[in-house]
Amino acid sequence: MESGAGVHFTIVQLSDLHCGQQFFLPSLLERAIAETNELEPDVVVISGDLTSHGFKDEYMLAQRFVEASICESKIV
Repeated sequence: MESGAGVHFTIVQLSDLHCGQQFFLPSLLERAIAETNELEPDVVVISGDLTSHGFKDEYMLAQRFVEASICESKIV
């Protein structure tokens, strides 16, 4: 059986998005997502704080950013 040499599996991990925080800059997260999409990862893991205060509108904003990742396999 082959050892799997030459097989690549790409994981991108993003954390602490803090959507809704007064210092949150959407353009920076958009850039990170664009760079993630360029990598065409096998899975995207989004960990840490999605929002700053846990308000519904912050989660809705975070969801829009999560959905902007073209990777079908996401762990949030």
